[in-house]
Amino acid sequence: MSEPVAKKHDDGMQFLKRILAQNQEKRKPLMRAAFLFLRKTMKNITLQINGEKREFQYKPYSPRGKNPDILDRAYELLTSVKYRVSLRWVFYKLWDERFIRGWWKDKSKTDAYDSFWAISANARKRFYKNWRPWTLIDKTRGALYDGFGSSNPVAWWNDYKNDAICVLEKVSSQDYYVEIWFEARAMIDQFKYYTKYITLRPMAGFSSITFMWETADFISKIYRKYNKPVRILYFGDLDDSGKKIYKNACDRMDDWCQADYEVIRCGLTPEQAAKYNLPENWEKPGHQWESLDDIGANEIITNAVKPFIRLARTTEIEAIENRTTETARLVLNDLELPNV
Repeated sequence: MSEPVAKKHDDGMQFLKRILAQNQEKRKPLMRAAFLFLRKTMKNITLQINGEKREFQYKPYSPRGKNPDILDRAYELLTSVKYRVSLRWVFYKLWDERFIRGWWKDKSKTDAYDSFWAISANARKRFYKNWRPWTLIDKTRGALYDGFGSSNPVAWWNDYKNDAICVLEKVSSQDYYVEIWFEARAMIDQFKYYTKYITLRPMAGFSSITFMWETADFISKIYRKYNKPVRILYFGDLDDSGKKIYKNACDRMDDWCQADYEVIRCGLTPEQAAKYNLPENWEKPGHQWESLDDIGANEIITNAVKPFIRLARTTEIEAIENRTTETARLVLNDLELPNV
């Protein structure tokens, strides 16, 4: 059993025991606990509810027809890369390799996407094979957590000593200050994986006035601080909307940014679409970034970054960070927190 599955198994057991300990008579929380237990542990369970013995049997999700093959191939694709990907990314790969087009001949590309969304949602919610609710990335939504922390001052101090890490700025070692802007917010893990020491700025479609003002203001301050030319590497869809989103961002920078900067459109380009044989977007004319395979995305990103970032210059900085971290932890380990 892999670690994530084992963890979910333990969570299901603990949740069930806690509910049972709290109240043996309430039907609804017991039923909820039982079904959660079934999904997380994939085992049968018998409970006493209001004095009556009830057996709950685990019934695994059983997709029909060609859907098991579609789900298996989709899982192979999403695990073929070392970063998490979106549902849209997986669908593009399935469609591009004609894996689902042969089976769903009567469906348009939009209908095929809706069908794939439905079967993959069931697979994730019902723990089909290796599919889990967290299998695909969702960077368009998120919680703002607050109110958490260490249980007491001593615990905080011990955590601080163990987690202390020296992080030094790298901008001074470079000839340029570089940012990467990209339209497909859900692909942030892809850009994180193929870049280092670069500010990533997902545009998520047309950016708001507030977002662009804060961006232009930040870059202006960075320019004044480091006195280095700014290069913004832009990656977006090759369609009318993508061109308008790119133009809107450039126009706002022209209005508000006070720096020596240049926005360079690094992808997608017509030449790249032809080189990597990208499929047409099914919703509108053009090509989308998610239609790129991992090799193509890697080449486009790394080739765009190469002229502006010199990673070899950060090697000594990283060595200093490591030595400082080790020394700091040794010093901190000998210190005790006074009574507070």
